[in-house]
Amino acid sequence: MSAVSLCQANFSTLRTVQMMSRIKWIGHLCLVCCLLSKTQSTSLLYAEDYYPDHPVVVDMIDRAIKYLENPTSGRAATGMFDPGSSILAAYAVFKIRDDLEHPLVVRGESKAVAFLRGADSDAVRRTNEKYIYDIAVASILLATLDVDKHRALCTQARDLLIRYSRSFGGWGYLNSLVDPISKIDHAKTIDISQTQYAILALWTLDQMGVPVDPDPIERAVKMLMDVQDPNGAWGYQGMNSQAGREPQSPLTHSLAAAGLGSLLIAGDLLGFYRNRMAESQEPDIPKAFRLVVADAANARSTTMDRSDTDESVNLGVRWHDTNVYQRPPGLDWHYYYRYSEERFRSFHEIARRRPEKSPAWYNQAVEEFRKNQHASGGWGVDMQSDADHCPPELATAFAILYLNRTTQKAIGALNEGIVRGGVGLPADISDITVMDGQIVDNAKVSSFDEILKLLESEDPSQTQEVVVTDKLKLEKDPKRRKDQLNRLARLIRSKDPLARRAAAKLLGRGDDLDFVPTLIYALTDEDRDVCRNAESSLRILSRQLNSKFLVDLEGEARHYTKAERLIAVEKWKDWYKSIRPDFVFADG
Repeated sequence: MSAVSLCQANFSTLRTVQMMSRIKWIGHLCLVCCLLSKTQSTSLLYAEDYYPDHPVVVDMIDRAIKYLENPTSGRAATGMFDPGSSILAAYAVFKIRDDLEHPLVVRGESKAVAFLRGADSDAVRRTNEKYIYDIAVASILLATLDVDKHRALCTQARDLLIRYSRSFGGWGYLNSLVDPISKIDHAKTIDISQTQYAILALWTLDQMGVPVDPDPIERAVKMLMDVQDPNGAWGYQGMNSQAGREPQSPLTHSLAAAGLGSLLIAGDLLGFYRNRMAESQEPDIPKAFRLVVADAANARSTTMDRSDTDESVNLGVRWHDTNVYQRPPGLDWHYYYRYSEERFRSFHEIARRRPEKSPAWYNQAVEEFRKNQHASGGWGVDMQSDADHCPPELATAFAILYLNRTTQKAIGALNEGIVRGGVGLPADISDITVMDGQIVDNAKVSSFDEILKLLESEDPSQTQEVVVTDKLKLEKDPKRRKDQLNRLARLIRSKDPLARRAAAKLLGRGDDLDFVPTLIYALTDEDRDVCRNAESSLRILSRQLNSKFLVDLEGEARHYTKAERLIAVEKWKDWYKSIRPDFVFADG
């Protein structure tokens, strides 16, 4: 073969190789595009990262409340679910509107009061199949609205729940009710569903200052672990057994969520997941927070600790993660389940110390709720496409509580907005006492805006005359409150140290995580009280009252060194990045 022919052959071979390479490359590209297309089309199902203040969620909740407000739709006959349905609807509305005078809140409060006043009656116990449920939701509502106003009824509710707890643990039907199929007498079993609401009510009452003895809670925990199915779920009725875990039936997601939620809530009530005694007497922590933790004089002992329940909790979580929920066809307890799910997920976040703003399970449910919300605004309305055992009023209340992530806000794990009637925290944590110990003419201060104007004047003679009374609160309207907090944030750089101290203290009462970076910056202040107030506010916002990095020596009021302040800065930065990993601090 001539040199020319050889060159032509090699050139032809080279072109063939290049062409095949290009075809192969194009094939890879097409495959990648195809995969991306499939991924994108799949991700469109849950394209949004939802959270309670997301516009889509806010719109759904607003429409749902309008549905409940409509007497021709939201107040449909509830039959056997009354008065619990009306009470739970009032609770859901109050969580969003924070309005004691709202007609639905007034109606629910009235029904709760009336029920509890007659609850210690043999006739009521004999005829009310949902006796434990009604005591639970009535006491939750009254404690949330005004625990001091309703203290006598809340105390009575606590005592009734404890009186009617099973001797072997948990709660259930008070009257003999033999199941026609299993032949089990329900008066001798623990009812998983009733137990979850009894424990939730006792947790709420305890958080709001109506203390609960740990003994019935411990009995319930032990019984819950005893009747847990070996695979991690729970059945409807659990029999007292000495043989450990035995198969339970029927196993459903709603009952599994109820059992796991009961275990986690009881664990929190016993102090397994949060330090309930954390620095309750510290002066920097506002009075409102002393409702959350117990006084040292009232410390309670328990024979259990977290290690006793971790295995059962982990087993229950694995069951839920393995058995992904899909709504069954036909009539079901769907919305009851959803609220139970939000509850156990939120308490599990606390147990893991890993709060999530927009978890996958929440995003999936939001999309489902969007699809099923009726044109009227309610859920469970269309019995063809959205059939539920709960009447529409109750189903809609459950949906609102779920979408609002009510339990997460109640616990205080992560709150990106304004706390509205939170269980475990007062409805508004912005109560302040005396600013920097200055007690002067109170008549000069009649509004928060006037206080801000005095602080912004940078005139120490004016600032020293500022006093914030116990009744003075930040605005409830989110926009106006945000404006006040922004003005306070600017005061962190004021020339007046008293203004900086006040701003560092008050920013913690706004319950808005957007101001954490400002408070972290305040830790660099050379003024000792500015630093102390800033860290106190950070502990309040993070709900980690026992996290303290600026330590005072006993009997020594000294300024913190630069090194000490920088250590605190880095520690709080680490915490903030754990909940907002994408945030970038200006100084790195």
